[in-house]
Amino acid sequence: MVPSIVKQCSSQDKQVTQSINYDNALKKLNTKVQIFHSIEVMDLVFHIPTKYKLTKLLGRGSYGVVCAGINTETGEKVAIKKVIKLFRERTETKRLLREIKLLKFFDHDNIIKVKELLNPVKLKNLEELYIVTELMDSDLQ
Repeated sequence: MVPSIVKQCSSQDKQVTQSINYDNALKKLNTKVQIFHSIEVMDLVFHIPTKYKLTKLLGRGSYGVVCAGINTETGEKVAIKKVIKLFRERTETKRLLREIKLLKFFDHDNIIKVKELLNPVKLKNLEELYIVTELMDSDLQ
């Protein structure tokens, strides 16, 4: 175990001791860097990590596009939903947030599980969000 680093600071004639745990700092530095690739699907470009390979288009709706894919690291089949114009209207943003919260909350065989929320590659792409979920064999239609 690596010992803590102690930093001395003075604030209004009082000695304040701040302890920084060196192990936690190293864990933050060792985060895995993801490499992204761009794939064009129905006039939209998906910017997703290279560990995901898109296999087919599943559908398109008012929120965006859903594609089936494979996680090449685990071999697991996933669905990747690209939400476009994320902050277009406040009510749509609230609905999306509610959907994500509910899908993360429920733990049932008949409800898909959110595997990952992908951060945008660039700040200019902050208007889009990628939701990676389990791939279901059928839908409700």
